[in-house]
Formats: sequence, structure tokens, C-alpha cells
Amino acid sequence: MAKETIILWPEVRGQLLDNGKPVAGQRIVQTVYWRFRTEDTPSKVAVTVSDQQGRFVFPSVVENVKFNFIERWFHQPGISTGIETHLNGKKYTIYFGSNLSYFKSSDSPIKIVSDVATAGRFENQNLVDFVEDGR
Repeated sequence: MAKETIILWPEVRGQLLDNGKPVAGQRIVQTVYWRFRTEDTPSKVAVTVSDQQGRFVFPSVVENVKFNFIERWFHQPGISTGIETHLNGKKYTIYFGSNLSYFKSSDSPIKIVSDVATAGRFENQNLVDFVEDGR
């Protein structure tokens, strides 16, 4: 069984705003959750900082795995991601998503714009409305 490179989550390109104004120099964290086989697979965490226009990029998240015969035919992945930041003493979820299949290298990046001023509370979390473009 040769190792195979799979894409758990495609590149994410975003812009972080507060009341329509770019948030520069903001620490932003992406966590990708993926369950493989019966053991818990560690989450993949990436950190970036927004530029002067509030823009940020997370590269595609890849994994090298060996699938056995059964897994090759019957494996159903469950993958999810969340992107969060802390601003003015509050934690904001600025993007979240899930998928039941692996992504292809030809998939376009996910493009989002998130304005923390749109945050609503849900189960003790500040969830930001985000606009997803290009999908």
C-alpha cells in the first residue's frame, strides 16, 4: 500500500472586518477536525495574521495516508473546520464548514468575508455571518 496525499480542506482566502473596516494585524486560527479509522486523529491547527486590508490566507490542509483495501472502497470521511479570532476580549467564529468527502486539487479556494459586527450568540459562542464567494 503506497501513501496517498489527500486534501482535507482547500485553501481559504478571507477578509476580516469590524463594522465594514479592515482589521489589520489580527491573529486568526484555523482548526481542521478529521476522523480516520477508530482512533481519534489529532486536529490540524494553523495560525496566521491579517494584513493591512484585513486579508488572510490559510493554505490547503493535506495528509499522507495509507488506505487498506476495505478503506479504499468503504471509507466515509467526516471533515470539519472552524476559523476563529479574539477581538476586544471576545472570541469570534468567523467561518465554519464540514464535508463528507475529500477535496480535489482542482477545487477553487474558499473565499470569505467576515464582519465581527454581524456576530450573533448561539450556545455561548459569537458566530459571525460570513459571505462565501466562489463556491
